[in-house]
Amino acid sequence: QTATAQTSSPRLAGDIPGSHQLPPWHVPDIGALPDDANGRLVRYGRELMTHTTALIGPDAPDPARRFSRSGLECGNCHIDAGTARYALPLVGIAGLYPKFSARVNARQDLADRVNDCMERSVNGRPLPRDGREMQALLAYLNFLGSGTPAGEAPIGRGAPRLPLPTRAADPQHGAVVYQGVCAACHQSNGLGVQLALSDRLIEKQRYLYPPLWG
Repeated sequence: QTATAQTSSPRLAGDIPGSHQLPPWHVPDIGALPDDANGRLVRYGRELMTHTTALIGPDAPDPARRFSRSGLECGNCHIDAGTARYALPLVGIAGLYPKFSARVNARQDLADRVNDCMERSVNGRPLPRDGREMQALLAYLNFLGSGTPAGEAPIGRGAPRLPLPTRAADPQHGAVVYQGVCAACHQSNGLGVQLALSDRLIEKQRYLYPPLWG
């Protein structure tokens, strides 16, 4: 397996103070994987990340495989299939599990964490632990962790730590900013823009711009 080094995500270039001083961001090259059983499983895991709705969501042809009940892709939160620095990436996450989760007040392994997302983030039901979809997602997450020492979180995991404001929040000003900037994509009601049904079959996703709530 080879790895590509990225000094920062193009989506975040220049946005993070001191980002030019960060160490290289190593993302394994999925194209370098052989066309064997493991390579196909890893690639299917990536497809599940980017086309969740069509494969295991409300648009899946088989009702029994509609594990997600929302129209969101995993990649709506984990940008670029979990490879973009400071955009909730999944690079190196496999080596951090098992770990204690304060939210569920229990120790979780990686499969538990995946199903935590399935049940909470996409309003669905858990994937069978021995099913192909869970195994594919675990294979992809372990692939993204290759090259990262176990127990170490690479700099760029999670979201950037932004300074807290020194003044009280101003919801009225926030509403003006939202309507002038954010609403162009996410709409004034925050529910995003859904693709036309004909386009969904091509893009394998439901939203052009995802909802922010609801």
